[in-house]
Amino acid sequence: MHVTKVKIFLEKPLDVCAKCGTMYMTIMTSMTNRMRMNRIILASHGGLSAGMKDTVQMILGEMPNLYALATLRDETEPITVAARRLLEGFAAEDAVYIVTDVMGGSVNNEMLTLLPEYPAVHLICGMNASLVLTLASNDEALTQDELAECIADAKAQIIDCNLLLKNAAQDEEDDL
Repeated sequence: MHVTKVKIFLEKPLDVCAKCGTMYMTIMTSMTNRMRMNRIILASHGGLSAGMKDTVQMILGEMPNLYALATLRDETEPITVAARRLLEGFAAEDAVYIVTDVMGGSVNNEMLTLLPEYPAVHLICGMNASLVLTLASNDEALTQDELAECIADAKAQIIDCNLLLKNAAQDEEDDL
């Protein structure tokens, strides 16, 4: 685990709140060893990415490292321009995952064009809640094996529940 060292500089020894009289210190921080951060860009057609971001934040809480981009019918800016703007703002040591909705769709195809410029970015197609929740709940970059396992687990979450119930009922009958 990485530890972020924080230096604290006091501007004044103590301040006093004019309304309630509470004493407090005003501080400013300076990070000397920045922790690596996982950055997740959700990119989709329409509102899927924004809805997925909302769902993940409902479960995990506020996620400042989770971003939603979308291609809309009346867009004025290509999705790659918005993605490039985000990517340029990330630190070089950040692990970046772009998750798209449809293989062969325009959003995934456009994100593919960014990979030569940003070879460290992981582009994953097949957005679902299991995948994004797993990515978002990891503080450290995933190894290639861990990423493959994450994708396999996300695929396993796609289940025909009718067939599952039918097979479970059949198994119960066979046990009798």
